[in-house]
Amino acid sequence: MFSLFNEKARKRVRVLSEQIKSAPVKKEGSKRLLFHCASHGEFLQIKPLLSLIKEAFPLSKIALSFFSPSGYEIGSKWKLVDESYYLPIDTKSNVRRFIDLIDPDEVFLVKYEIWPNLIDELHDRGIPVSLLSARFYKGQLFFRWYGKLLRDALQKLDTIYVQDEQSERRLSTIDVKSIYAGDTRADKSFQLSQERKRELHFISEFKNGKKMLILGSIWPEDWAIFTPVLTAISRQFKIVIAPHEFEPVFLAKIEHDACDSFARYSTHKQRPLSAVDILLLDTIGYLADAYSFADLAFIGGAFKQGLHNVFEPAGHGIPIITGPNLTGFNEARELLERNALVTVRSSDELLKVIEAWSDVDARQHAGNASAAYIKESAGATQTIFAHLKAKWET
Repeated sequence: MFSLFNEKARKRVRVLSEQIKSAPVKKEGSKRLLFHCASHGEFLQIKPLLSLIKEAFPLSKIALSFFSPSGYEIGSKWKLVDESYYLPIDTKSNVRRFIDLIDPDEVFLVKYEIWPNLIDELHDRGIPVSLLSARFYKGQLFFRWYGKLLRDALQKLDTIYVQDEQSERRLSTIDVKSIYAGDTRADKSFQLSQERKRELHFISEFKNGKKMLILGSIWPEDWAIFTPVLTAISRQFKIVIAPHEFEPVFLAKIEHDACDSFARYSTHKQRPLSAVDILLLDTIGYLADAYSFADLAFIGGAFKQGLHNVFEPAGHGIPIITGPNLTGFNEARELLERNALVTVRSSDELLKVIEAWSDVDARQHAGNASAAYIKESAGATQTIFAHLKAKWET
């Protein structure tokens, strides 16, 4: 029903109707491993782990499932992925058909993807299921009196790899064991920082040797504090805007607020990018690499319910600005304590921070602190892989 009004839902329905017809037959001697990600971000953070698994166990088949079309469309094209699916809505009948179709030997859920019926079915069939790079904090449903369904699901997981010691302690209060491994996003960000910079010629043309600010994964609430000071900011920095959702109304508002010195990526060939001050990145797949060109980043979500990924800009040694809500995001608090991240509540505060970080020495100091944090935090992928490898080789 929702697909009648929402394009994302329509995409899910179209692909689901095709995937339920058949799945590749598993070859004898091969192991099918299913990794479920909510979206593109969760997929990116497990790519290093998938690479290690494929290298050590080349006969294994990597199957991915997604809830979001943005994740499915990017993840299904990656060279190491053998099969890609949408995860159907979590009803008992849907889950039974899905598991019958894929026939996995082991299943891995990433971060927050706790689906009770899916976990129940896997548990009943004796199929191991683990949770990767999870984070738990006070206030989540798992720890409330009415969260029994989710607590029961956690207790049926074979292994839970958590991001921090706080999560490990929190789970112990409900008699759930876990392994403190760290956050795999740090590994992906550190890996990106060590690799050769991806050639994004349109970004180079747009930057044109000037300072550049990226607004990553922003929502209308984030954009609202930029509009009153946009002109002042654009005098100091070129601005790349990457919305979290490509809602037409929001994109149109950004274009209206940006006025004349503006271009969209989708139509940028109509004018020289070096001549504009604001570029709207109305596509997916470029943001993580675009940070390597940036001098400063504003990360969205902290004026809403949850901050988005600060690991990617930090990995490239970039100072970070966010909104005020950092609840449950220990990595942001760590960066805040290291003076690599600053929170703002208003347009005036935003402008003051940007003006302070227009100084190259101030940016360099904060950026070095960002990069150092990522380097120190890396290692979760190796910890998880070592645990899996020991289990599979016994």
